[in-house]
Amino acid sequence: MTITNLKSSNIKSLEYNEDIQTLTVEFQNGYKYAYAKVPKFVFISLISAESIGRYLNHNIRDNYSCVRLV
Repeated sequence: MTITNLKSSNIKSLEYNEDIQTLTVEFQNGYKYAYAKVPKFVFISLISAESIGRYLNHNIRDNYSCVRLV
């Protein structure tokens, strides 16, 4: 599932692969990060959050391993 129409000044798009529980975040500056083992309920909470960037920073960034994509 890919979401590109976000109300975020910092995040351009989100992509979630439920089969492997990977969340890919593309920032407005072009950087992409893939977060591993993110449960579906966390993704749903992210896209439902009042502030997607704040939710990402507080609940995902330091709680799930990630790699920067090229």
